[in-house]
Amino acid sequence: MGLLVRPDAAGHAMTPGKLGEALNLSSPATTALVDRLERSGHVNRERSQTDRRQVELAMTGQARSVGRALFGPLAVHLGAALEGYTDVELELVTRFLEDMTAATAAARDAAGVRHSGPKPDTEKAQGDVNL
Repeated sequence: MGLLVRPDAAGHAMTPGKLGEALNLSSPATTALVDRLERSGHVNRERSQTDRRQVELAMTGQARSVGRALFGPLAVHLGAALEGYTDVELELVTRFLEDMTAATAAARDAAGVRHSGPKPDTEKAQGDVNL
């Protein structure tokens, strides 16, 4: 659902194709996922206003409410937990997570596993990991 919350960096809405690519899913698996999200009331398929051939995925108000109910308290508790760490400690944890993420991506690449995410050298800058 996190991928559906906001448009991409260029301001484009999420499409089934982009969602499948981001999650490294086949087209049939993506269709099944979107169907389930739609049946559960979390997304709507809408025609693009700029290209009527294109289908965009829009989160419903129900999905936003569920997300707020689940992640609002999590954010409060995580924020409170972070207050117990110094800047130096957070820098160390950040470096550790970045290094472990890069090592995991390098191992994935060495194994020849197909992925659609950013290359390991860009993962640190973006803070986004797609395995």
